[in-house]
Amino acid sequence: KLTVKGRVEFAQILAGYDTTGAPVNADAQIGPVIVVGDWIASSLVAGAIATNGLFGDADDAAIAGGNPTIASKITSLTIGGQALGTVGGADHFGIVAQSIGIVKIGGTTMPTAVGFGNDDFFVGITSDFKINEI
Repeated sequence: KLTVKGRVEFAQILAGYDTTGAPVNADAQIGPVIVVGDWIASSLVAGAIATNGLFGDADDAAIAGGNPTIASKITSLTIGGQALGTVGGADHFGIVAQSIGIVKIGGTTMPTAVGFGNDDFFVGITSDFKINEI
């Protein structure tokens, strides 16, 4: 569980990584995440890697190994303000896991589907912030 009573900006919140930044746990899970303010140019990731270092684009994949009966998961994400990437940049940001629960941004519930690996859509006006189930 994580609660931020302000905004999140230029952050990477990575579950399934060790203290050196190496991906080690494909079965990582994150409980409810609540951000009172905005979510800007940041990623929230459970059990996933981005081979180019940018979450939220086509190369997101599960960390190797793990238990095939356990899916990486983000239980829910609630952002009180807006969610954006950056304007005009060549970067990407994402909410990435095998399963992503309810996502609410600015009071609006995003159209995530029940199941695994079936959500892949951009959020916000910058076209570089994506909800991506792998």
